[in-house]
Amino acid sequence: MRAQAVLGTCRAIEEDSQPGKSACGLDQGQNTCWNSWMRWTFISMLVAAVLTIAHLRATAQTTQG
Repeated sequence: MRAQAVLGTCRAIEEDSQPGKSACGLDQGQNTCWNSWMRWTFISMLVAAVLTIAHLRATAQTTQG
């Protein structure tokens, strides 16, 4: 029973992260060496931070105004 719950959770996490991988280009095989992996990881984290900040600002503006 517990194993099924864990597998279901893992599958849900993978399905949720797949669109992000596709949008950032992480599914295109650019992770062939350490430098390119670090570059793509940094860019992806930067984009995620910018999108999070933009979302929080938009949410704050709609709740205030």
